[in-house]
Amino acid sequence: VAEIAPAPQDIVVLKQKPSGFFGTNLASYLTLLGTDSVIVTGTTTSGCVRATVLDAFSLNYRVAVAEEGCFDRSQSSHAINLCDMNAKYADVVKTSEVLEFFDTLPSGQYELPKGCAPAPLDPDQIDQVVIWILSRPQLATGYAVQDIGLAAEDLWPCK
Repeated sequence: VAEIAPAPQDIVVLKQKPSGFFGTNLASYLTLLGTDSVIVTGTTTSGCVRATVLDAFSLNYRVAVAEEGCFDRSQSSHAINLCDMNAKYADVVKTSEVLEFFDTLPSGQYELPKGCAPAPLDPDQIDQVVIWILSRPQLATGYAVQDIGLAAEDLWPCK
C-alpha cells in the first residue's frame, strides 16, 4: 500500500519471529535515537503485535497500540488481546488520537540518511508490524518490521 510503504530514509528491520525486537537490531536503533516510547500497529493482534508490545514493555519503552491499526483473524481474539495489553503492557488508543498527535509534532526531528529507492516487495509475502518511534516527546521516524525470510540485500540493495 503506497500510503504506508517505506520511504527511502526509513529503516527496514527484517524479522523471523513474531516480535519486531527478537533477533533484530531494532532495540539498537531505538537506543541510538534516544527513543523512550513506541506506537505499535500491525497484524495479527494476538501474534506479532502482542509479541512486539511485550518485548517493548520488557525493554522499558512506553508502549501505545493504535486500536484500529491492528486486526486479527477474529474480532473476539482482537478485542481480548487489546483488553489484556491495555490492562498490563500498553495504552490502547484510538488511531485517530495517534494521527492527531502526529500532526502536532514538528518535522525534521532527526538527521536521517537520505537512502535510495527500495527494491519492489511482493505484498503477499509481507507480515508487517509498523512501530512508530517517539523520543520524549518528539516523533523520530517510522520503522517497518517485515517478516519475509529474505536477506537484507535482497530487499534493500542500498549501500
